[in-house]
Amino acid sequence: MDSVNGFFWRQQKELLEEISKVDTPDALLEEERNRYDDALRNYRDILAVRNADIHEERVRMARSMLSKGYPMKEIEELTNLSLDEIEKLRH
Repeated sequence: MDSVNGFFWRQQKELLEEISKVDTPDALLEEERNRYDDALRNYRDILAVRNADIHEERVRMARSMLSKGYPMKEIEELTNLSLDEIEKLRH
């Protein structure tokens, strides 16, 4: 997982550098605009994957905490999952 994480962070850094070079996307030539749009789309994809991974880890932690008898309110505070989400994990 660390190698995947490292890959995503490197990709994110490269994409941010590419995107940050652009002052106004409207002023770009078509080829540059396509590269910009691709970089932005890739960046958003990376963020979506990263956010999904974070959520999955929170769910895993909540399940573990439920199995150990932690109070629902404490699980909510420590995982940032809603009480509804945690309640669904109980069943």
